[in-house]
Amino acid sequence: MKPVVKILLIEDDPDDVQIFRDVLASWTKPAIDVELEVHRTYETAVTQLENGEFDLLITDYYLTGAFEDEGNRTALPLLDTVIHCGRHVPVVLWTSSSRLDVDPEVMKAVLNQQIRFLPKNRFNLGSLRYMLSALRADAITILVVAQNGQEAANIEERIRLSEFYNFQTRTASSVDEARQLMSESAPPELCLLCSDGDDAELSELHQALESNGTTLLLVDPTCDVEHPETRIRSWSEQNQVPCLTVDTLDVTSLAEQLVHNRNRLSVRARPHQ
Repeated sequence: MKPVVKILLIEDDPDDVQIFRDVLASWTKPAIDVELEVHRTYETAVTQLENGEFDLLITDYYLTGAFEDEGNRTALPLLDTVIHCGRHVPVVLWTSSSRLDVDPEVMKAVLNQQIRFLPKNRFNLGSLRYMLSALRADAITILVVAQNGQEAANIEERIRLSEFYNFQTRTASSVDEARQLMSESAPPELCLLCSDGDDAELSELHQALESNGTTLLLVDPTCDVEHPETRIRSWSEQNQVPCLTVDTLDVTSLAEQLVHNRNRLSVRARPHQ
């Protein structure tokens, strides 16, 4: 089973959208399955970023004619939102504009490698793969917290089965040890908690992780089909923290689920000017 990569494309020119689809269709032996969702406007794209799970954002810079009352508008507000939020989707600026025509703040983000710049006139299958390489630019760091050492080893082995994503894992046997590890080194992007704890302990860990920009995922150790409403699941629903079941860890889509949760956006509310 090939990894699934979900792409959000913001493009208001139907001809350019078709070119993108044609290049994607020309990939005869893709290493991944690509799910493409196209939007013409900034507003609808932000809504999807808030409500959906995407691995990569590709956007035109000038959204000419996409706004009936405003004429021309650039993607700067969207890029500003994505670049500066705590958990961001990798971004590719796919545009006919030259670098001199792009806002200096956007080019600063390009130079700092926060986003990638790709001219449309150079777009082909090779540059499509370049776009997708944004997903693999850096390793995704995961801290696995599990009281049972064998359970932690099994989870690490399952994560390493991914051939597309680059994961680096560390383990801790308790919440206290997890806190200690995070204080001694750079915080991970994801924390996969497989150890039980009371509500206060979970809330304290969640707060500490959020302050470090780490996304928390829970694993329900019971996996009781007849009684699915466990305390951990109830806590996860109340605090909007995703909860995986034990059987989820045995499927080949685990890596994709981890990446989708790593890319969950908390988009800042912005007035549309």
